[in-house]
Amino acid sequence: MKIRSAPSFVLSLLILSSLLLPWVAGCAPHDHAHAGEESAAEEEIEPMVLTLFGERVLLFVEYPRLVPGEPATFLAHFTVLATGEPVRTGRVVLEVGSTTLTAQAPKRDGLFTPEGRFPAAGRFAARLTLTSEQASEVLDLGELVVHADPAAARADAEADATEEPAGSVSFLLEQQWKVGMMLASAEPRRVTEWLSVPARIVPAEGAAAAVTAP
Repeated sequence: MKIRSAPSFVLSLLILSSLLLPWVAGCAPHDHAHAGEESAAEEEIEPMVLTLFGERVLLFVEYPRLVPGEPATFLAHFTVLATGEPVRTGRVVLEVGSTTLTAQAPKRDGLFTPEGRFPAAGRFAARLTLTSEQASEVLDLGELVVHADPAAARADAEADATEEPAGSVSFLLEQQWKVGMMLASAEPRRVTEWLSVPARIVPAEGAAAAVTAP
């Protein structure tokens, strides 16, 4: 009886396999879809980022790798160092060589977005001027590079690429502004010589002392 039932069991497996095979094949990834996603990822170029402490404000700016004729938007975040608040009013002017980009007002609290195009490749001195009721300052950004073409921009981005430190956690300025976090540039400085902490005095076991009036 067991021998005779074997063919029907095998036949059942064959039928089940024939039913499952098209479904499994339908779930298989399509190479052309993933190829398109990879192409889109390859086109992305890591932006430039810069953090700069001034006397009155902290600037964090992110902007694309610059190429002549390509539109560029600078995401300039400003924090008032004295209060930890975002800059909510004012005007920003970015000068890169002979090119001037202006943001007449913040896009939202703390964020100004001067944008424009650059006519030629090269290395240009840059400075950013903030004029606000909360704080006004001129910040020297050093030299900004305008690459000859996208390929040069990509090569520069690959050369600058670094891995995120293990266990790092991002803490956005938008989050810092909500808690009024105070920031300062790390540098050598004298700290207080005294530190007040809770404590308890416990006499040595078996010791004795005589306390008498003068």
